[in-house]
Amino acid sequence: MKRAPNAFALALALTLPAGAALAEDLKGVVRVVGSAINQKVLLTSAGASDGPAICRDEVAKRIGRLSGMTVQASGDWSLSKTGEKTCFEAKSFTVSTLPNGRDAVVGTLTEKDGAYQVAGDDGKMRSLVDVPDGLKKLAGKKVVLDLKVIESPASGQVPAKVVTYSELP
Repeated sequence: MKRAPNAFALALALTLPAGAALAEDLKGVVRVVGSAINQKVLLTSAGASDGPAICRDEVAKRIGRLSGMTVQASGDWSLSKTGEKTCFEAKSFTVSTLPNGRDAVVGTLTEKDGAYQVAGDDGKMRSLVDVPDGLKKLAGKKVVLDLKVIESPASGQVPAKVVTYSELP
């Protein structure tokens, strides 16, 4: 018995030209492989050595600087003329996990009267203590932080000590 073609699939196939892109989100651990001239930025699953490649562009360079961190990239697949996925064209990305497995705090570092805070992308404001000199130089910029929360029952505030930091590329 022969089936009639699915009308939706047929309409989609007729409207998507060869080489068209498909919107999607990818999440994985950033891995940079290859030599400088043939370098690839991959998003791999934990412990894997291979995964989807990010198309070589400025966003891929930025993501590549986050090697070992888990990121979620939003974008489109670049397709070959035969409809095969060639690479992922990331338009934006967020950092979720650090190489040590802890959650990343991403936000803008601010300073007022010698006190430092980070306004997290999650909407939370975090007070920082014992801020390293190198991090102080990044005031006003987006940063990726690994924080250790320090309980302070007397003040009612929950300050955090910076374990590691980097500027968000």
